[in-house]
Amino acid sequence: MSLFQEREVPYHMLKRIDTGTPDGEAIGFSDALFSGWLEIYDDCRLYLHYLISRFKNEGNTQALIRHWLQDGYDIRIVMPSPIMQHIIRKFGFEPAKEYIPAHYEDEVEVWRRPSSLDTITYTTNTRSRVHSR
Repeated sequence: MSLFQEREVPYHMLKRIDTGTPDGEAIGFSDALFSGWLEIYDDCRLYLHYLISRFKNEGNTQALIRHWLQDGYDIRIVMPSPIMQHIIRKFGFEPAKEYIPAHYEDEVEVWRRPSSLDTITYTTNTRSRVHSR
């Protein structure tokens, strides 16, 4: 039995959410505290592409990640900075590789918690690809 579960994720079903939007505010992605954007798939998997805390060293990023985890989100951090890596290691995140064809030509580093390790297939109207760690 494999630790990886195959899932097909149609890329067009990923919804972009920016800070300062009603969707962002609804999940704690507040423009008052952060600048950034993420994508959400199927209302449960978050791909955080970019995040800057407006107030450094106040714990807002940790609080946001903790809030998302408590709400049951499967969080993926795309190519995190060294500072973000330091933060997410505290939550048990580990590096993996995923293919996100709408943004990157090749596989990219995506940090996630081990319980969310699976095989993802992103599909676009021109190609699809499966990746397992």
